[in-house]
Amino acid sequence: MNKALKQRLTIAFPIVALLIYIIFYQPTYFFVVISLIVLRTLWEFFNLYKNTQKSFSKSAILYSILFMITVWKSPQLFELMLIIGVILFLSLQIFDKSNTDGMKKISLTVCGFIYITVFSSYVFKIYIYKSDLPMWGPTMVFWTFFICKFSDATAYFGGVNFGKHKMIPRLSPNKSWEGFFFGLLGGVAPALLIQSLDGFNLSTAFQFCLLVTLAAVGGDFIESMFKRELKVKDAANDIPAFGGTFDMIDSVITSLPIAYLFIHFKVI
Repeated sequence: MNKALKQRLTIAFPIVALLIYIIFYQPTYFFVVISLIVLRTLWEFFNLYKNTQKSFSKSAILYSILFMITVWKSPQLFELMLIIGVILFLSLQIFDKSNTDGMKKISLTVCGFIYITVFSSYVFKIYIYKSDLPMWGPTMVFWTFFICKFSDATAYFGGVNFGKHKMIPRLSPNKSWEGFFFGLLGGVAPALLIQSLDGFNLSTAFQFCLLVTLAAVGGDFIESMFKRELKVKDAANDIPAFGGTFDMIDSVITSLPIAYLFIHFKVI
């Protein structure tokens, strides 16, 4: 085991233990912790662009707090709060005295809000899904997280030890097809356990794991695209071996809406 992988595991284990505890036993703490992670990630996203492109970042962060509280308390208002948010950010340019680069500021603000806050907030919709079945929603949140991160870990292992053929080197020079297939195997393996959950069988569990895994890979490349464009290695440098929260949850961000949509249209 190389040093980087060992360092990642050392940091990951206590985080995983904490997440498991709050997911299943402390719903309020779960909301608070996830919200703080999302807000930190949104800040990192805007911070990446602070030297090259202005945005209405403070407004987006403040509205994101309101958005997540509303979704947690009243998930049926998700779409309404999304529409209000986009209209709000479009309207802010009217009151901006500089009256310059309006489209760029609005675009970056809306992108950050939807990509980070809205996508991540699907975790709350999954958490309360099938509220008539105790622990069904929290269990699906756990498995969504697990699929993403176990796929990440197996892809990293496969890439480090067997990687020879690069996938998209212009975005992520270290990612290989060998790592991708290791990650794919790691991502679909939990289907053997998920099939026993209410609403699943082996086929739907396999489909769920496959789609979540592919969405996770896509999320990883999306963040890489932003970082390569800005010529930075990590979104932040606060977490050893990872970088920032954006670097840790990039694969989860894009997986959550896919997981929710699959559950909503396929499982029920």
